[in-house]
Amino acid sequence: KLSVEDTQEQMKYRPAKTVCQQHSGAPVVFCKTDNLHICSFCMGQEHQGHSKFYIVKSNVPDSPTILHDIMGIMGTEALKTFKRELSEDYPECLGNQPEKLSLSDTSKKIVESFGGEGALRIAFHFLAN
Repeated sequence: KLSVEDTQEQMKYRPAKTVCQQHSGAPVVFCKTDNLHICSFCMGQEHQGHSKFYIVKSNVPDSPTILHDIMGIMGTEALKTFKRELSEDYPECLGNQPEKLSLSDTSKKIVESFGGEGALRIAFHFLAN
C-alpha cells in the first residue's frame, strides 16, 4: 500500500493579506524563518537565504480538480481497474459498490479519504504501474 502523509500544514502558508507589509507588493512567498508573507523584492533582499514556501497562484487547479481530470482521461477499463485496485487496498475508501460511483463521486471519496496530495500520489502510482 502507498503511505499517505497529511499536507494540511500547507494551509497556514496562505496569505492573510493581499499585499506585502513592507512594500505593498503582492506576496509571492511565505518566509518560514520569519513567519511572514513577503513580496519578490523582500525575497531578494532581507530574506535572502531564509527557508521559504512559494504561494500557489489562484489560477492553478486544486488537487480534487486535477484528480478528476486524471481519472477522466484514464479510459473506461483503466478507471474500472483503478477503482477495483483501490477498493482492494483500501476497502472503506469507495464503499461497497465502487463500480456504481460516478467519476465525480469517486474523486471526491478518494480526496476525502486521503487528502489532496495523497489522492494524487495514489493516482500517479497507479498510472506509473
